[in-house]
Amino acid sequence: MAVLGSKVAEELFPNESPIGSISLLIRRLSVQVIGVLGERGGAIGRKYLDDRIVIPITTLMRRILNEERYITLIRVRTSAPLKETAENIRALLRRNHGLSGSKPDDFRIRTAEEVLKYLMVVSGTLIIFLGTSGVICLLVGGFILANLFYLSINERRKEIGIKRAFGTREKDIFRFFLLEIVVTTIFGGILGILLALIGGFVLEHFGNIPMVFSYKVWSIVFILSLLVGLISGMRLAMRAAKIAPILAIRG
Repeated sequence: MAVLGSKVAEELFPNESPIGSISLLIRRLSVQVIGVLGERGGAIGRKYLDDRIVIPITTLMRRILNEERYITLIRVRTSAPLKETAENIRALLRRNHGLSGSKPDDFRIRTAEEVLKYLMVVSGTLIIFLGTSGVICLLVGGFILANLFYLSINERRKEIGIKRAFGTREKDIFRFFLLEIVVTTIFGGILGILLALIGGFVLEHFGNIPMVFSYKVWSIVFILSLLVGLISGMRLAMRAAKIAPILAIRG
């Protein structure tokens, strides 16, 4: 007997119901399909959770693995109290393994609470790492932008001097360079979002890692990139606006 995941059932029996079929072979073992699991979608590290076949453990041990004693892993699902169930399983295993008194367990039991604590530690560490990396990237990006704007202003000193000599006001020069900074950072933010989309597409289709994109995160990233550009270029734009026309034309 076997129960198929929805994806397996769809691929093997696309135009018919698989229930009752005895034509399914698992390592030369003919099994009869008695049911199909509901669709579950994807998870971290796996694109699908529906590409599985469930068979009785006795059939798996004796007919496929040719093993009747050792089991590597068993996952138990129950609606009973978690701690009580774990203690009952521990007591049963210790009795079956002949462990008495203070002898240590020769097995390991992991409950959902322990897995949740582990995931919280991992996610917290990941958040700290990504946050630190993001701050460093912002600082490096701001430094690079400031240097680029500084070089751009120095190369256009004569242009600024000529504009000032023909009556262009300081605030007009300031607005011009500030607009140039804003446009540059906007294009940089758009390019970063496109690279993130491409990277997510590659990870999802070739690494089987499901990706979820959030418009809120994109908005925050875009605003941060714009703020970094403004902070990096504001002072330089003010400096460009205050350049003396005669000194700028003389070089």
